[in-house]
Amino acid sequence: MSAWGLTILEKLQAATATRPVRELGARKGTVVQVALWTANRRESGYLKFLDLEGIVREALCWALARYLRLPMPQAYYVSANPNDLPGTKSGNPHNLAFGLEETGLPLQRIENRRAVEDRLENWKFALQCGVFDEWIANRDRIPNNLLFFGRNEFVLIDHDDALPAHVSIESHSNSEILRRLGENMTESKRQDLRQQAGYFFKRIQRLDWERIRLMVAHENVPEIKQDMFSRHIEFLQQRASLLPIIVSLSLGIRQVGLDLDNEIREKKEGYI
Repeated sequence: MSAWGLTILEKLQAATATRPVRELGARKGTVVQVALWTANRRESGYLKFLDLEGIVREALCWALARYLRLPMPQAYYVSANPNDLPGTKSGNPHNLAFGLEETGLPLQRIENRRAVEDRLENWKFALQCGVFDEWIANRDRIPNNLLFFGRNEFVLIDHDDALPAHVSIESHSNSEILRRLGENMTESKRQDLRQQAGYFFKRIQRLDWERIRLMVAHENVPEIKQDMFSRHIEFLQQRASLLPIIVSLSLGIRQVGLDLDNEIREKKEGYI
């Protein structure tokens, strides 16, 4: 148990939203701050209006991040009728949105890329987050999709650009966090950083996929079906064994020539 109260027994919750507090700027779609009503309580949170595929990617990445104990707020499948939310438009015919709770912490976006990067070296989850982003093929982390709340601490948000259909299992995503951690380091230090990531590789490779499926399922949200996650899960399972190589590339380790290329090719052929 951490300060975030993370346990692997959590799952996405169902909620409804009726009145927006305010509309927030977003690069994709509409994000609205609202009151979320669950079966047991009222929460303040944020809605993102996406198509069902976008909600599936957000939900899966949320479950993976929480299972791996990365800092991310509680997520919700939110029933939100646009008629009750003036000025908004649903991203799908089911009036379903993806929601995150407002944590109560003084979170803020940092639009200045350098300001984020300067704090990353002292963030205890930086290496894990960089590996996680490579695994889910997320190229959109800095500066917009980390919220800062002081003391060199961040919270992960927004994964609708992760798991793109065009990415192959062996391609590296040039994680901005890994690039920042590895720059200005000697080759030996980069190798050390990769070694430090070893335990996180093992956690990913030993992940309980049945638990993940339980975390993203909800009996009151029939629009989100289990088979909608299957393609992404298969991609992630195959990609997990290649992570040490992919992360080496993103850290800028020079010893990623023919030997590593051959290893990637051999492992990829094993999936065909």
